[in-house]
Amino acid sequence: MPETTEQRLTRIAGVGDWVIKLTELEGQDGQPARSISFVGIEFLPPLGYRQLAEARLHVPVTVPLD
Repeated sequence: MPETTEQRLTRIAGVGDWVIKLTELEGQDGQPARSISFVGIEFLPPLGYRQLAEARLHVPVTVPLD
């Protein structure tokens, strides 16, 4: 039986690793929604006060990943 996404994440991610999983809201042409996961990322450097203070709800915020 093929490995599920959750089983794969459990196998490759360590305790305390950050995992980001992006999933489509709806699949295309009746297909299940697709997803992609990133494991072991670090948010470096953190966003500064100015970036957070100037952020607006309707404008995307870019968070650098390393």
